[in-house]
Amino acid sequence: MISKPLTPEDVKKSFVLAHELVDRVFKKSDISLKRLQDEHAKIKEELWNLSNSEIDQKMHKLRLRIYDGWYDSLDWTEETISFEEMGPYPGMQFININFTTGSIKETAERLKLAEKGKLRYDSTPEEIKGLERLLRKIKSINSLQGFLHDNVPAILVPGGMQRQTHYNDTIPSTKPKCKILKYDVDDGNSRMVSYAYQGLTKGLTLVGRAKDK
Repeated sequence: MISKPLTPEDVKKSFVLAHELVDRVFKKSDISLKRLQDEHAKIKEELWNLSNSEIDQKMHKLRLRIYDGWYDSLDWTEETISFEEMGPYPGMQFININFTTGSIKETAERLKLAEKGKLRYDSTPEEIKGLERLLRKIKSINSLQGFLHDNVPAILVPGGMQRQTHYNDTIPSTKPKCKILKYDVDDGNSRMVSYAYQGLTKGLTLVGRAKDK
């Protein structure tokens, strides 16, 4: 497996870039490959000209949780990773938690069954709307899959850092638990699920691992 070493700052820039693309492209009505490519180039130029402290400020606005030291505490590489080795954020996109207790691959398989009416969980109105939104999102991502896969990688952290610490350890014993895999998807859940939904088995990712002591 070929891996490319990265710095925490590289990963933070990628995180911010992905969220900027959501605001500038995916929240618009006229989504197209050209618009995505143009906005990606603009955002990347803007971000890569910023200082580390300016990137940290943008990260702070997007997600305060990063400032418990997650990204700075890990060693990073760019790698292609199997969807069977990564678990999605529990209840991603406000869908029923049962869809996300397994791997990205399993989540995609369950969503396919649900869309065909062959799988149904007892869900709240909010979870039903979340499922409908996610299925629409998967279709919009599919039309831009090639560019997104190669240019907007997901971010992975060690398995359990997300799903165990921020879900399994905090819920009542009556709730379904998430299986702990090699990696947790910290950012890019919808993209990874979309690729798996369309039949891909691996995705380009930025992988965080515990530093050698």
